[in-house]
Amino acid sequence: MLNEPRYEEKSLFCTADTARDVLGRYGVAVIPGVLNEVECEQLEGEMWSYFGSLTREWSTPVSREVPESWCEVYK
Repeated sequence: MLNEPRYEEKSLFCTADTARDVLGRYGVAVIPGVLNEVECEQLEGEMWSYFGSLTREWSTPVSREVPESWCEVYK
């Protein structure tokens, strides 16, 4: 069983039927239970790889292992 979602903003939670409205209002929507734990971990790893490849030419590329690099996105 998956852990309780870490999102604190409950208004982001929705169903497939209400996702369009929530997405339009907040720019993000969370539909619990769509992915299992293994799929979530795989997707998270793929996102970090993507961010790393997008920023590989930066002086400090974004890296999952280097939290200090995460703020580079905002510069």
